[in-house]
Amino acid sequence: MSSFDEEYEQRVAEARERASAQGRNDVVDYINLRSANDSMRARAVEWLLGAFTSVAGEMNRAGAGLTLALTEAHRFRVGHSTMVGPRLVLARGLRSLTIEAGWPRGPR
Repeated sequence: MSSFDEEYEQRVAEARERASAQGRNDVVDYINLRSANDSMRARAVEWLLGAFTSVAGEMNRAGAGLTLALTEAHRFRVGHSTMVGPRLVLARGLRSLTIEAGWPRGPR
């Protein structure tokens, strides 16, 4: 887990505790839902990158000569939003396939 993720989780836990102490069960429910969504996104991203890595491995065993580069704390733009998540680049010679997966978030 990156320091960004650790700080994010800490701030979410603090917000959950404050909401619970103030009797704001609606806010606690929202925070729990958001945490569940973040967990599902993380598992989906792990599955997606794992699938591409697995296929690339099979292709390399057949002699494809692909190189793989994974960047965990990658930031990229989609429209006006800056997304945060991993990037996997599969390359062979001058050609490459880039898989970026992430979502906008930033603890404030």
